[in-house]
Amino acid sequence: MNRKRLYLLYHSVVFLFFLLPFFESAAQTYRIDTLDGKTVNTCSGTFFDSGGPSDGTTATFYGNNEDYTVSFCSDNGDHISFNFTTLDIRDGDTLFIYDGSDTGAPLLGKYSQETSSLKVTASGTCLTFRFVSDASYTREGWAADISCVSCPPVNTSAIVPSDAYVCPGSTITYSVDDHSGSSYHWYVSNGTPTEYTGGNTLNVTWVSTGGVSGYIKVVETSSCGSKDSSDLIVDIYTVPPVTFSGLDPSYCILSPDDTLHGSPSGGTFSGPGMTDSIFSPSTAGVGTHTITYSYTDPGTGCTSSDQQTTTVNDKPTVTISGLDSLYDLSDAPVTLTGTPAGGTFSGPGISGNTFDPGAAGLGVHRIVYQYTDASGCSNSDTAYTEVRDYDDRAGAKTLTDLNNWCSYDAQFTTVGATADGPAGTCWANGPNYNRWFRFQATSKMIHIWVKTGGDEGTARYLQAALWTESGAQVTCDRYESAYSDLEMQANNLVPGEWYYIEVDNYANTAYQGTFTLCVDDSVDYDFREGAIELTDFNNWCSGLAAYTTLNATADGTKGSCWPNGPNFNRWFKFRATTENITIKLKTGGEEGTLRLPYLALWDSSGNELACRRYTSTYDDLELSVINLTPGKWYYISVD
Repeated sequence: MNRKRLYLLYHSVVFLFFLLPFFESAAQTYRIDTLDGKTVNTCSGTFFDSGGPSDGTTATFYGNNEDYTVSFCSDNGDHISFNFTTLDIRDGDTLFIYDGSDTGAPLLGKYSQETSSLKVTASGTCLTFRFVSDASYTREGWAADISCVSCPPVNTSAIVPSDAYVCPGSTITYSVDDHSGSSYHWYVSNGTPTEYTGGNTLNVTWVSTGGVSGYIKVVETSSCGSKDSSDLIVDIYTVPPVTFSGLDPSYCILSPDDTLHGSPSGGTFSGPGMTDSIFSPSTAGVGTHTITYSYTDPGTGCTSSDQQTTTVNDKPTVTISGLDSLYDLSDAPVTLTGTPAGGTFSGPGISGNTFDPGAAGLGVHRIVYQYTDASGCSNSDTAYTEVRDYDDRAGAKTLTDLNNWCSYDAQFTTVGATADGPAGTCWANGPNYNRWFRFQATSKMIHIWVKTGGDEGTARYLQAALWTESGAQVTCDRYESAYSDLEMQANNLVPGEWYYIEVDNYANTAYQGTFTLCVDDSVDYDFREGAIELTDFNNWCSGLAAYTTLNATADGTKGSCWPNGPNFNRWFKFRATTENITIKLKTGGEEGTLRLPYLALWDSSGNELACRRYTSTYDDLELSVINLTPGKWYYISVD
């Protein structure tokens, strides 16, 4: 509703006469024409054009050919603010607003044809207004409530550049106006960085896969905590995949020229030895060269490229792969690869491109691969391997696949084995008939199974241990019954270091036999890193007696309410979906055989959130927490 038209709508002439002193002090009115050239100190009242407030029955208008200027400053040191409840200025007439005590201050804006509301606040204590009208036609002008605020609102400018489309993988500097004392927090989707706090500019690198939209938002916070924001959505162009063919991985210096083919067609090749689409090895010269095919999409202007390398040699580069430095006498034949393909292998145990450790026999063997390329360039590669017997630690069989690998059933045996090295600290005796394996750790985790019984082996009363290369025991396990499987886990390996697995059986030749070995470079819920993930929170329960602390080892921290531990703890984890969780541990009868249980809940940083312990042998435990953070991970320890 128009403030000027309602200003005195409910006051009679008589009431206006008697209430005028109070009205002037409580709701002072200011007209720009009567204050031309002056400065007013106030934090209240209403500011009008030359037409002043309406009497409620007819509209008031400013005049033609006006040119008035007035400054307003706060009378308490705060920031003066004007809330324009009416702003109706005809095209050709202009209201100028300056952020200061005169027209030399920065121009905040100029307004013509405005019919909406407007609020302006000084960065300091003063605002200056200048109104200029032309010689014809007028409008109702404005009415603005005056106030003072301790913290002025901030006005974040639009993000520039504001281009609606960008090329995938491109890096663009975005910015907003820099206001003294403000800080800027940026958020980015489908680009990097994804979040940044700092200045008013940010370099954004858009994702290299197109066909998606990117988003930038910046939140500006003034020195006194006032906030505003701007955002920008861009579409990231899709560019066709760029490839080329026809370039060999290597050439002889005398090899003929090659014609390369780029896709899509119409791009350009560049790099040593390139003339249009022709690669000349002799022009490129000896060495490794990078050849690039670049293509610019005419529809988007985005450029993408494919790079390949080739080596020009006086002689071809020849290599052998697939030959390990160490084998056991019992290992199966392995297939060797010579690069480039098409050459010939020679040496002990070689048949075609296979190497048979048993045929080669014990000792160090020299294997040669000879290759001559089509251009007549010839070269060879020589590799050495040693065949040992895994009866000794020095001849330990090397395990190269730690990704849930298992030998074939009953592949290994303690029959004929002799004793060397130490016995595991948990063994009943030994060493007796031990066999050795080794591996290079790929992570901190390892899970080892030694299996026997049925198809898996005939060995009885097995014992096993895991050792560092320097001979320190990491973990060990021993039989529980004649044909019981062994299981060892560790979460403290050093990636890149070598470790040794020792497998033995109780000191009786009648117990010797075959066994199966499995390894995995991860751990299960015996360790926090292998915690079982729980995903169903709708009154979910596991199967009866689904989990066990048998063979579990200790890791992590004991609960604050536990009398001891950790002892044989198991781990579970979940990502919170609400602030509340109730966890129940059940044992006794069909629910389990665990006695004297412990239970604790932890956040991902290891801080304890709740703890419970038994009060009797087969106690069920229950804990509830009400202050979780949805989306965060939490861990349950059972001991």
